[in-house]
Amino acid sequence: MGTIRNYSVTLLIVLPCVSPAACAAADIDEAIGQLRQWRESLVSLRVRISGAAHSANNRMLREGNIANAAQQRDWIWDDSGRFRDESTTWNDGQIVGRDLRTADVSQVYICGFSAKNRESPTPSSVTIRENAPQWTTIKGFMVPIWPLWDDGTRTWLVDRLQRGTPHTVTDEGLLQVTIEAGGYSDYQAWLDPKFGYLPRRGALPSGGMRCVVEEFQEVEPGFWFPRKGETAGSHDNVQTWEVTSVERNIDLRDALFVPPMGPETRVINTITGQNYWHGGQPPAHLKEAAVQAAQTQSPPVNSSPPAAHADQPGNWTPWLVLCGVALVSLGVWLKRRG
Repeated sequence: MGTIRNYSVTLLIVLPCVSPAACAAADIDEAIGQLRQWRESLVSLRVRISGAAHSANNRMLREGNIANAAQQRDWIWDDSGRFRDESTTWNDGQIVGRDLRTADVSQVYICGFSAKNRESPTPSSVTIRENAPQWTTIKGFMVPIWPLWDDGTRTWLVDRLQRGTPHTVTDEGLLQVTIEAGGYSDYQAWLDPKFGYLPRRGALPSGGMRCVVEEFQEVEPGFWFPRKGETAGSHDNVQTWEVTSVERNIDLRDALFVPPMGPETRVINTITGQNYWHGGQPPAHLKEAAVQAAQTQSPPVNSSPPAAHADQPGNWTPWLVLCGVALVSLGVWLKRRG
């Protein structure tokens, strides 16, 4: 009879965290570290973005009998305080709005554009103010990098993310945090560790808004940035967006941060109290109109039009800014008036 030997077999089983929340403490520290490294690697950033909306999933367009809306945006930031935020919006191929805000180190330029000549890249008015937060922001959510960037406080995510920030880890492995963004304290973001903890999703429960990043891009080794995604709000107002260009730490000429101004641009400098035509005198057509009014004893033409209302910081709600729907709404109003 053979000898029977007893063998003891030990199985080593390595289990992941049974509860995702148990990993949260380490994740928040790692998120802060990676986002801080991401931020500190930036000296300047230029992002070009294309947005689109279609009546099939956008109620505002359907109500305005608009089939398609599109927007192009050029956003520039550098760590000296300079910025440029320019956008153009089209409804069914027709320009319905322009917006431009620029700032150098000391002052901000808030531009207004004539509704009679939307094709012109030259603003009809430029209001100059001190480069202070209340004038440098449109107080909304900036697609596609909210809540990575908060336009309301002009801060990056890591500046608002702390170890004590309410957080958890989802079954997907995303770090869910509650932070302040756009003036709201209950903003939720889902940070993806696979892409340096950049936000994969964002939502404002009290406002019914959400943003989803569908795809990231590695601009340079180790430097991730959103590529394309979707934003949506209440009433199925959906907008898709795609980042068409990302330039990091490039030389930015000073001219980028001063808006173009022509002879018919009215300049309102609130710092010096000056109010003047950029060309030095009223445009010829206004002079002629004033002469004709005097000859016919009609009410005189006002050759010093008031400043555009673009310098009012609270004119837009966050969702209107988010989707560019403020400009779409203007197009709807004009179409109904037509």
